Amino acid sequence: MLNRLQFELEERKRYDAEKRRLLAVKVQLTKANKARKAQINKAEKQLEAYIQSSQSLQSLFQEPVVPIQTHTELLTAESATIAITSGEGALTSSTTETNDQNSQKIPDGEALTQEGAPPTPQETGTAGIVAPIRVATTELMKRNDVAQLLPQPLYVLFRHACAFCSIFGEEVRAEIQGDIQAAQVEARVLAAAQQQHQQQLQSHQVPQKNSKPTQNSLRSLIAADITNPNSPSMQKDQIADEDENAHQGRRGSDSHPENQYERFPLDVVIKIKKDALVGSHTIVHLRFGYLIRLGVVVVTVEAAPGILKFDPSLILQELFPGDYGEICPNPEAVFLGMTSYDTLISSNGAAGEQKSDLVLDPKLAGGYAFRWAQEICGLEFLGPLTQGWGPVSGSDPESLLADEESPSTAVLSGTGNRRAFLSQVIRMIRNRRRAWKSLERQLEDLERGTIPAPKHKAFWELGVGMLIQPVDARTTVSISGWRTIEGGSGSQKYSTLYNVQFLRADPRLSSRSAISAKVVVAEATVEIALAYVDRRPRWELKPGPGFPESMRTSSNSGTGSNSNNSLGIRVEDSVSTPVDEPMEGTSQTPSSISEDDDVVKDRSPHLDALMNTVNIEIPTLLYRAEPADRNLLLSIQLTKIVQDLSAIFDTISV
Repeated sequence: MLNRLQFELEERKRYDAEKRRLLAVKVQLTKANKARKAQINKAEKQLEAYIQSSQSLQSLFQEPVVPIQTHTELLTAESATIAITSGEGALTSSTTETNDQNSQKIPDGEALTQEGAPPTPQETGTAGIVAPIRVATTELMKRNDVAQLLPQPLYVLFRHACAFCSIFGEEVRAEIQGDIQAAQVEARVLAAAQQQHQQQLQSHQVPQKNSKPTQNSLRSLIAADITNPNSPSMQKDQIADEDENAHQGRRGSDSHPENQYERFPLDVVIKIKKDALVGSHTIVHLRFGYLIRLGVVVVTVEAAPGILKFDPSLILQELFPGDYGEICPNPEAVFLGMTSYDTLISSNGAAGEQKSDLVLDPKLAGGYAFRWAQEICGLEFLGPLTQGWGPVSGSDPESLLADEESPSTAVLSGTGNRRAFLSQVIRMIRNRRRAWKSLERQLEDLERGTIPAPKHKAFWELGVGMLIQPVDARTTVSISGWRTIEGGSGSQKYSTLYNVQFLRADPRLSSRSAISAKVVVAEATVEIALAYVDRRPRWELKPGPGFPESMRTSSNSGTGSNSNNSLGIRVEDSVSTPVDEPMEGTSQTPSSISEDDDVVKDRSPHLDALMNTVNIEIPTLLYRAEPADRNLLLSIQLTKIVQDLSAIFDTISV
């Protein structure tokens, strides 16, 4: 009984405490509701006052914004201009005089408009709000009007870029730059030529074989009308003769090679920022242009801030395997300059000689015609057929290996089931720049003789830790002589060859000697492509004078001082003698064998196995990692080589 009473007492106390807590919460909520209600009432009053003061906005926006004429408006204006006769001109002048006389009869008091009236207090209060809205609206209308002048491929690109900006903010900016007046001329010429062609088809007339003089005359006439709209009309025959001569003097004959690269006056400039952060800076400026005669889009890199050791204009090379932008993707360009079908037939009735793919000159074209650039602009062309009966990426058998070696790269646009999209290209450009910056830092360390130490734990999670030891492991082999091979022709396009020597202390000298002597135990040639790391660095190792004789296989080649290695790279084979290096670390000058002596081409099963690990196993594991981790591929490869060479000599010494 006592326990029951005690339990009821505790429950009553708990109930009273909970009741007091709920009452306190009720009081707080009541106070908060009163405060919120007061804020709402204040906001309603401010909104009502703002609505009353903004009634004059409609009158402020009554000033018309003169838009840039579109293709249809330009064609209509051109037809109306041609239809004006001398009688209509006289009627216009008389009408103008009548209007001037009527305007003089208006009293001064009635001639005042709203612009001359003093501003009201409401207009003065809303001026700060109206100004930015009015400017933004005017700029948007002008930008849309200019975009109507773009050719269809550039218009598609600009539209996609604007949509990307509206979703992702200021990560990407799109601008239209160029000569708007010249673009209007080109638009009117194209519209007039199209209308003339339609009229010829309707009247059952055979179109002229060469309609260029007519288009050129229209171009010059329209340009004269735009620059001086009040100029009197000229005779048609004089216009045709003068404009044709001016066109020939300005552009030359149609058969001139430079005429192939006729460019539309307007370009689309896309600026890509580093990331989505607020203070992010622009990393690359891309300029897209349209070649009218070739019917392709070219792109060039105007600027790439922060790139120091590489050519910024080549940062777009091989975003997709085998896409160098040097071959015109439009197959119609092969027949450019042929006036009739007879050109394809030789004099003896056989098939004429057909040209190969048109190779573009990047300087004359103003950029590279990458296949991904055509796809993001809405252009589709059939890819090249190199092997078998299906299209493959690139135009050489080496690109087939590139697709197998680079599982992280997408299939080249137009040659598979995947297509290039603007968002995908932006991501790939950002990854390429990060890879270049990482490679620059690694090359700077290697030039100083320091091996960059990879410290990412992700390497061991991917299995790379099974191939290399911890980065702080003690090694007896160091590197020296990292340099660029001048004049070496790599097996890959847009690649650079480097040479490096691996040194260790000479065991023939005593450790108490005042001079620290080192011997070259191995030499390496590494080929690094601009498409790093999508194109992995390829290593070629060969034994040096200090490599153990028991671990090498020798065969007299007797071919002189030059030989081809397994990478297909032709470089000078040099065998260095032991190098005496003072304690202070002065520079070393390795000597090479004379060209008159026979070179012994040494191989080693250990080095061959090491090359297989470095060139295949490690890159395959790293391609599953994040792009930031893959960028350290060169350092990991070099670390693996140094550790394995150190293990070989540690085993021998034991």
